Amino acid sequence: MDTTNNQALELSAVLKVLGSKRRIKLAADALSVEPQVLYDFLVANDVDLSDLNLTVTDRARYGFQHWEDSGTSLVAAAAEIGTTRTVLGSTLNRLGLYLSGKRTRTGPEDIERAVTDVTQYIMTKGGSIPDALRSLGLSISEATVRNRLREKDIDLAPYFYAYRRYNDWLVLPGMPQYKYENDKLLRCRCLRCGKEFDVLYNNLASGKSKCCINCASNCNRAVRVLETGENYSSMRSAASATLVSYTALRTGLAENDECSVDGFTFQLAA
Repeated sequence: MDTTNNQALELSAVLKVLGSKRRIKLAADALSVEPQVLYDFLVANDVDLSDLNLTVTDRARYGFQHWEDSGTSLVAAAAEIGTTRTVLGSTLNRLGLYLSGKRTRTGPEDIERAVTDVTQYIMTKGGSIPDALRSLGLSISEATVRNRLREKDIDLAPYFYAYRRYNDWLVLPGMPQYKYENDKLLRCRCLRCGKEFDVLYNNLASGKSKCCINCASNCNRAVRVLETGENYSSMRSAASATLVSYTALRTGLAENDECSVDGFTFQLAA
C-alpha cells in the first residue's frame, strides 16, 4: 500500500478517535501521542477543526502557539474558533496564556503601514493612539507612532473626543476649548435636529445635557393634531395617541413648528 493511502488511513483513524472522545487529551491518550503533537498533526493536514466540536479550552490550549507564531490577534483567533473575544480571552487567562497579537513591526515599511492604520482608525473612530494600537492588535510602540506622526506633521489631537456619543449628542472632531478651570467645551451635533453647539464635557459625561436646549424644550411643549383638534401635553403623548413614530415626530418638529407624519399634521403650541 502506498504512502498516500497510509497517511489517509492514519488521518481517518485519528478523526474517528476524535469523534468519539471530543477532547484532544483523551484522543491523544488513546493514540499514545502527546496532545500538542496530535493538534499539530491536525493543523498540518488542514483538518477543519470547527467540524470536530472541540471545546474552547482545547482550541485555546493547543492552538495558542500557532496563533502566537503567526501573529494572530485575539479577535481573529476568537472568530476562527467560533467564539467571542471575551470568552477566548478569559479562557486563555485561566490557562495562564497571553496572546500578544500581530508580530512586532520593526522595518520602515512596517512602521509606515502601522502609522497609516493608526491614523485612519483615529480619524474615523476617534480615541487615542494607545486605543488604536490595542484595537488594531499592533505591537509597535506608541513612541514610534508619535515620532512618525510628528515627522509627517499629522496632528490627531482633535480626534481624541471625536465620535463619542452621549445620549443625543455626537462629539465632532476639534480641539476642546478650555474656558473653565475644571471643564472644557466640545463641539457637538444634536442628533435630534442636526445643529451644532459647544457643550460642556462634564454635562455630557454626567448625562445632565442630553440634547440641545431647543429640542429639550420642544419635547415637553404641548402639541396639537390639526385633523382631530386634540391637544396633547407633549410630543410623546401625541405620538402615542396617533400611533406614529415618536422619533419621526420629534425630528419633524425640531425643524419646524408644524410637520406631517403618517397622515397627521402636528403643530407645536405657541
